[in-house]
Amino acid sequence: MKTMPKSTKEEKYRWIKPILEDGITIKNMVNVCPFSERSLKYWLADYRKRGINGLENKSTRPKSNP
Repeated sequence: MKTMPKSTKEEKYRWIKPILEDGITIKNMVNVCPFSERSLKYWLADYRKRGINGLENKSTRPKSNP
């Protein structure tokens, strides 16, 4: 029985891992992945900059109120 990922960062990593480790192209991954090419590119960039913690969900809340 498969288990659900413990967090969204684990889910994101699960989808970019074949690109990073197995040389699968983003275009090919999009064919089997429920996420867009744009999302995969953002996740890869965030992972390369900050590692696994870069895949944490980012707040869309404004930093201050006018």
